Amino acid sequence: MDLHCVAAAVVVAAASVHAALAGAAGPDPDSIKLDQPAGQNQKTYAPAEGAVVAVNPPPFIWVPPADGLRYVLDLCRNPEFRGRVRRITDIHISTHALTEPLPPGRWYWRYGVHFENREVRLSKARSFVVPEDAVPLPYPDTDKALAAIPEARPRLFITSPELAGYRERVAGGDLAGLREAFAKRLDGAIGEELVAEPPYVAGEGAERGKNYANIIRTTRPDMDEMETFGLAYLLTGDERYGAEAKRRILHFFAWDPEGPTKYTNNDEPAMWMMMRGIRAYDWAYDCFEDSERAAVEAAMRVRAAQFYDHLKNRRRFHTNPYESHAGRTLGFLGEA
Repeated sequence: MDLHCVAAAVVVAAASVHAALAGAAGPDPDSIKLDQPAGQNQKTYAPAEGAVVAVNPPPFIWVPPADGLRYVLDLCRNPEFRGRVRRITDIHISTHALTEPLPPGRWYWRYGVHFENREVRLSKARSFVVPEDAVPLPYPDTDKALAAIPEARPRLFITSPELAGYRERVAGGDLAGLREAFAKRLDGAIGEELVAEPPYVAGEGAERGKNYANIIRTTRPDMDEMETFGLAYLLTGDERYGAEAKRRILHFFAWDPEGPTKYTNNDEPAMWMMMRGIRAYDWAYDCFEDSERAAVEAAMRVRAAQFYDHLKNRRRFHTNPYESHAGRTLGFLGEA
């Protein structure tokens, strides 16, 4: 998948959210209560009052009083926020990371909600200390990070400049045993019939759980081998493995991304397909025609957007990160 296209999709999604907020009347300021306590599985305020932070800059986290708000973040050396105040505006989730370290010493921070009438309601101030020995950990500049992604493939785990060295090691070096291992595992699976697109998960309660588990058991093995064929092609250059990785990728990404395996319909095959398929596609990229790439990437973009929507708007991962599927989804989206 073209990572710049993923970035563009995220920007478009963010712009859509911004436009929706701008066009709405917005929440009633009197209904918004700041400094609410964190829920049982919710991230609490950070840096906490009086904290001595370990990294510089620290992440800033607060409990969102409602969904769909726009925030500001103020930083100042003065507890009354007099003098020089650094204000970050137009924040759309209840956390923010700075791109530059802060000078050591005591700081004060507060967040605020920005309403449509230009009113800003501010939280109480919280203090923290940045010690001299705090580990520098600025948030990377997104534009620079995207610009640093190599154009050549592979990009995941092994990059293009490293590929020749790995293939030499597999051909006759310390990784030579992989050729026999790949042959033993994969040669008999070339051209085998692949699992069909599953139906919607049927039933209720225990019956639904049984049907859900059955779809996991029946779809995962062929997806697992999709990735393994891609890896085998990457490390050996054997065109048989590349062709089989391609066949499987085309098969699975022809499934309707808005159908039974849409993330909100059945998240397991959706996640597994992306995890195994994104890697295999990157590693076997040169086996595809342009038209095939266009079809596969179109499906990948739809699924990646579903992951993003789930994390931001449904799971609210920025404030409720303690859930296994969301944590896995974040990693798969990152690879995408």
